[in-house]
Amino acid sequence: MTTFKCPGQDSRYWTAEDIFDVKCPFCNNEIEFFKDEPFRICPKCAEEVRNPRIDLGCAQWCKFAKKCLGVTDDSDIMLASMCQRLVVQMQKYFGNNQTDVDHAMKILRYAEEISKNEPGAPLAIRAAAILYEVDVPEKIMAELDIENDTIMLVSEIIKDLHTTAELDLPESKIIHDAVQLADMKDNEEEKTLITETGRGLIKKRFPENNK
Repeated sequence: MTTFKCPGQDSRYWTAEDIFDVKCPFCNNEIEFFKDEPFRICPKCAEEVRNPRIDLGCAQWCKFAKKCLGVTDDSDIMLASMCQRLVVQMQKYFGNNQTDVDHAMKILRYAEEISKNEPGAPLAIRAAAILYEVDVPEKIMAELDIENDTIMLVSEIIKDLHTTAELDLPESKIIHDAVQLADMKDNEEEKTLITETGRGLIKKRFPENNK
């Protein structure tokens, strides 16, 4: 009996470009990715690293997408697909500046982790993390047909973080903590975080500072 396998995942149809190395944004270790892997755990630092080149275009129509991606509903599929499109545009913006790309992916990883236990609009949080250091976030989001309300919220989040010390929006607090965590060095003293989840991640990442 022949078992059907999605052509996009069947390695018989792959080329050399479908297997590639990605630098871990946390420790710079080279991690080998297959094109269909959403993330891998870095063998050196044990951090979860997102695949910046995954293509989730088929997720919007394929009836097997939920099982393939390990998500539970259509909103999760659409969120994952839109995040990937934002990542692609961010990468185009930074071009060959891999340092900035890695930094944005690091912010995104922490923002996603924090948002699991903190309130906020899921797409706005991820878009603000991905586009935090991009000068034209509104233009990129408009080109991707993101709703105007979300574009306005993301703009307000990024503006708050760059211009004011008062962070009233829950999404701004999440991105603030994600940026702080992304910028922390191993030998650096603990920074001031706003969310309870963010403070918990510091204790997890730097247990020696919390004895």
